[in-house]
Amino acid sequence: MKTEDDSRHRQFFWGLSNGIIVLALATVFWFGIVAAFGGRPWMLPMALSIVVLTPALLFGAIRVRRSAKGFGMADLKRAQGPGRDEIQRIRVCFRWATLVQALVISLVVGLAMHYHREDLVWPGIGLGVSLHFLPLAWAFHVRIYYATAIAGGAISLAALLAPSASLDATTRIVFLGLGMGICMSATALYAALRANRLASGWDDAA
Repeated sequence: MKTEDDSRHRQFFWGLSNGIIVLALATVFWFGIVAAFGGRPWMLPMALSIVVLTPALLFGAIRVRRSAKGFGMADLKRAQGPGRDEIQRIRVCFRWATLVQALVISLVVGLAMHYHREDLVWPGIGLGVSLHFLPLAWAFHVRIYYATAIAGGAISLAALLAPSASLDATTRIVFLGLGMGICMSATALYAALRANRLASGWDDAA
């Protein structure tokens, strides 16, 4: 039983470290969008943010990965009994998360293109990305992902629903990119700093 609990614990840290890496890449993506479409005033601040945050978040992911003590894909394949069932449940949640993300993005982007509102494409992507954290939060019992979904969803909806008269295309994408970049990086930072506390929630769910 001790061995099974230890494997489950290491599995959590392994998965969490992967999540932090993905969040770090998402931070680069959203801040990069601001740098690319926000105009010259935003290029240097966003470049500096990326240069500073990316190594810091990746270092946090490495620290969390050390707690996994060598856990990897091979361990997932060797899992038996309850552990195997749990891994299957997580895989199903990932499929649902991917499906939700794809459907939301396809719907919003399709409508934006149909009505010639190309400025709403990025907010549609942001909404899909945000909502996909909901099934992930349930699968991993990581409550911070619920906050990420709510915050990211609110930012994306605000960027989607704001009328053109009050928010031009450039301001809209700067607002979205900054909001989503801060949301992703804050989630990654929290996960890296509070990994042990998040692991206790995973253990309680067992």
